[in-house]
Amino acid sequence: MHGNFKEGTGRESHLSLVISPARADRVRLWVVTLVPVVVIVAVCYVGVMLVFNWVQSVGKSLSSIGQGFEQMAQVFEIGGTTADAAASVAASQPPGSLSAPALDVELPKYQWVDGARAVPSSSLKRSIVGVNIVGTDIETAVQPAPGLCSFGLSVTSSSDPLIAEDHLPGPGTYYQVQNVPCIADQAPTSSWMAWLGTP
Repeated sequence: MHGNFKEGTGRESHLSLVISPARADRVRLWVVTLVPVVVIVAVCYVGVMLVFNWVQSVGKSLSSIGQGFEQMAQVFEIGGTTADAAASVAASQPPGSLSAPALDVELPKYQWVDGARAVPSSSLKRSIVGVNIVGTDIETAVQPAPGLCSFGLSVTSSSDPLIAEDHLPGPGTYYQVQNVPCIADQAPTSSWMAWLGTP
């Protein structure tokens, strides 16, 4: 009942691991097409990431430069900043009644001294400010660095004679920087620049 099995000799009985030529051409075509595409996509991705990182780096550098310019503006304009701050306090008081000791109480961020006194170099964190208050105008002097004096002038009345004397366009806050003794009541009498509002 048991028969002997013979190995098949026909083509149908063997498993063929040989790929047909047409199929091999298609595989080769896919490989030849896909490999360059994958390489190009990878190179583009790396390129985009490098450009993105470079742009971020440049942006940070520009931001640092911008902050440097902003700090420099604060140094130059500190006279105008302090004059404007003092004028804000003076607005609620009778003209000419404000004093350095009163400003010390109202604006402790700064150390206020009499306008006839030469102010020493001080830090921007708590600047020493010479203040001279005459009628409706306030003159300040701050020395943010040795030999550098930032003067400030705030004029609150359009009838203030200082407008004509100092050739000002009208009421407002002004500043200028000079290399002279830093004394508020010896503030310049011309060449004022409009204060830009640096806090």
